[in-house]
Amino acid sequence: MVLELDTHTHVNPSSSIPTTRPSLQPTNPYAATKAGAEFLAKSYHRSFNLPVIITRGNNVYGPHQYPEKLVPKFINLLARDRPLTLHGNGLNTRNFLYVTDVAKAFDCVLHYGETGKIYNIGGTHEKTNVDVAKDLIRKMGLLPSAVPKVESAAAEKGTGGASAADGGNNSEESAPVHQKGKSLDLSVSSFAVAAAAGDLRKEDDDAAYGPFLTFVEDRPFNDLRYSINSEALRRLGWREVVSWEDGLAETIEWYRHQAQDRWGNIEQALVPHPKGPLPDDAT
Repeated sequence: MVLELDTHTHVNPSSSIPTTRPSLQPTNPYAATKAGAEFLAKSYHRSFNLPVIITRGNNVYGPHQYPEKLVPKFINLLARDRPLTLHGNGLNTRNFLYVTDVAKAFDCVLHYGETGKIYNIGGTHEKTNVDVAKDLIRKMGLLPSAVPKVESAAAEKGTGGASAADGGNNSEESAPVHQKGKSLDLSVSSFAVAAAAGDLRKEDDDAAYGPFLTFVEDRPFNDLRYSINSEALRRLGWREVVSWEDGLAETIEWYRHQAQDRWGNIEQALVPHPKGPLPDDAT
């Protein structure tokens, strides 16, 4: 059995949610390579009866994902006390699905799917990039309501309370830990203190997120929306299990303790427009 995986379906934002039937209309060369792979797999099934099942998925997130991707990149930027970089206006929409739900979808398709068919793998957590950023800021306890706890933690460490002016780095102990083999400090952030200094009291007030966000040049051919209809997969018995809130919590916890051991230096992945991996001998 061959399972051909297409990780994104690129659609016109004004169109309805696509099923597995409409013709593919890739919007950039990257998407065209995925469409080409799908056509190649289909041709082997039709011409030589190769047992092929094709899946099309939306954005996957969770532990072990390389930090170049949106969710782990934002977690690592916040852990390093840096603003989140949003492409364009931040309103590009993606549908996020936790990694274990995706793995269960593959298992379901392999055991119950019909050869020659296409199955979409999509969830219910459709979010704009700016909403993903805000959810992570909130989940990591960096909004003004969390500032008293942050200041208390700083005081217990003997830092005297980090300030926005000094970047929260009054001592080596208070600074976020980046060295390989050590966990990241997600508890103290000068951004949180900066937000509090602006007397921003409501967690749902957009202004409270301002110190954490910066907008950069958009990516070329950055599709406004990806979304798919997973009804065929659901008829096989698959269901999305992990909620957005629980998935983010699990992902944050993993990156807090494991990211540095997993990859070492990830600085190149955290820039707004990554160009490629660091050399193996980079430090």
